[in-house]
Amino acid sequence: MYEKTQAMLDFGTERVIWVTTHSRKVLIATKGESWITQDWDKTVPVIDTVTLNINQPLIEEGVI
Repeated sequence: MYEKTQAMLDFGTERVIWVTTHSRKVLIATKGESWITQDWDKTVPVIDTVTLNINQPLIEEGVI
């Protein structure tokens, strides 16, 4: 996951977001910034004014 993320950033991708289901973590890697790992119940920036909270739709759908 880390090698793939770095390769994508090196290629020119501005931000890479991984959601891991087993650990319920989100990895946010932004070009030129430190990578952040946080719980998936936190809201994460996707692009400009778009954010994502994985936990909310799962609760609404009764998955968790």
